[in-house]
Amino acid sequence: MYFSLFSNSSTNSPLRLIAVSRWAMRIVWFGYAVFLFVMTHITIPQPVAHVTSGWDKPLHLGAYFVLALLTGMVCVKANPLSISHRLLLPLLMIFAAFDEILQGPFGRYPDVRDWISDCVGIVLGLAFAQLIIWLIKHPAVPFQLVLEKPGLESRSSGNASGFAQ
Repeated sequence: MYFSLFSNSSTNSPLRLIAVSRWAMRIVWFGYAVFLFVMTHITIPQPVAHVTSGWDKPLHLGAYFVLALLTGMVCVKANPLSISHRLLLPLLMIFAAFDEILQGPFGRYPDVRDWISDCVGIVLGLAFAQLIIWLIKHPAVPFQLVLEKPGLESRSSGNASGFAQ
């Protein structure tokens, strides 16, 4: 199947696919980070603020979950304890803190609870990214159901349904 991420064959088409997808993922990640930063610094119109006021914390969690997921996928490593993954968590938390602090001059209110919600989203997003990376690097062996073992046909005394006559 061409959709394979890794190839032992002499062709390097899957390797080109990985290179293209990594650059595409980096572009998506950068675009989302800029979008998130801009959206958290624009003034929210009053009707929208009234509708989203009860959903503020889940929106923060979801936004930073996606950012952390994309960041984890851009920084693909098989070992979750590698240096890059150990740095991702505090760097994303610092980004979220600066994002909250810099909202003040733009007419929005920084809130520690928003930052905590951001941090929960970051932890969940990085954990989910690591799970996806692990599943990609360790594909599951398909489950095979063995209906009959070879050599046992002569000993069975039942009919085709497996029940005794």
